[in-house]
Amino acid sequence: MAREGSDYTRTFRMLSHTEQQSASSPLRDTFIDRAAFDAWFDRYRARLRTEAVDDALRQELHRLHEVLLAELHRLHEVLRQPFTDRDDDYASRPPEWGKRLEVSCSS
Repeated sequence: MAREGSDYTRTFRMLSHTEQQSASSPLRDTFIDRAAFDAWFDRYRARLRTEAVDDALRQELHRLHEVLLAELHRLHEVLRQPFTDRDDDYASRPPEWGKRLEVSCSS
């Protein structure tokens, strides 16, 4: 990607839409040096096979993702309305470990 000057975000998005078992990817067409892409893509697919995750773990990771995503949505709402009174843990005093943190609006 670096040699091609590829946009990392776009490249990873396209890669995320490629089937893991697929021998080809539409991402290939965005590379000038297609032979280098083919060699990299073969290594990438081989690594995916060695790092395969079983279905039970995949389901647990998906469940955890949903839990974390719900909390991120909650945090987003808090940050969108910083001056709204709250009764939850986001309105509590900072924890002991955070007493020395200094943040500003520009952080």
